[in-house]
Amino acid sequence: MADDGTFPSPKQILAAHGLHARKRLGQNFLVDPRFAQRIAGALPAGAFVVEIGAGTGSLTAAIARRAKSVVALEIDRGLAAV
Repeated sequence: MADDGTFPSPKQILAAHGLHARKRLGQNFLVDPRFAQRIAGALPAGAFVVEIGAGTGSLTAAIARRAKSVVALEIDRGLAAV
């Protein structure tokens, strides 16, 4: 994440790590950061959150700014390393 709270696009992140979306895992990536903020904004402040399929982490970061604790799970080993 940049200092201004922005993220590179999922396409850029995947390309930088030699990865691609895997249909077999049902991967879809959040591309509009406004939606990440909207989703995170729906959480009660101080919530405990489990995110399944953390992907590139853009939603995870938005949730982490609002939640007390977040556990992010990612089954794709390449993305987990990101």
